[in-house]
Amino acid sequence: MFREMRRIKNKTDNAEALKFLEIANDCTMSTISVDNGYPYTVAVNHVLLDGFIYIHCAKVGHKIDNINANNKISLFAIADSYIDEKAYTTKFKSVHVFGRAYIVEDKDEYKKALYEIARRYTGKFFAKAGAEIASAVNKTLVIRIEIDHISGKQSKNF
Repeated sequence: MFREMRRIKNKTDNAEALKFLEIANDCTMSTISVDNGYPYTVAVNHVLLDGFIYIHCAKVGHKIDNINANNKISLFAIADSYIDEKAYTTKFKSVHVFGRAYIVEDKDEYKKALYEIARRYTGKFFAKAGAEIASAVNKTLVIRIEIDHISGKQSKNF
């Protein structure tokens, strides 16, 4: 169902791929546009929690329209990278996920995921998270991504 990685020697096991996802700060998610069938890619804040990936977003918009029509997504993150001038190449650790996105309806799951996203991305400002989350409940969705396939890739000698 999913293609094997071409450069199989750079492939990591799934546990390592999940570690890459946990440490990656920047992540992009692609959906299929309801407007024209092209991929639609946006940057998202994510957290890995209880075996799922969670993101947050506005209740309306292109991404949500796409998910409601076709919940298959692709998510990509680079956990680390640098340019190796001597080898004239870029060394990297990356992860690619294929999965299905679902709007979280359960209030406890919603709060838990949103707090973990806030904890991850706010750092020393986390103390303000409770008030911010309370004020965002009516305008924020939490999306749970169930992983169908994950692959990690790491440059040789990284």
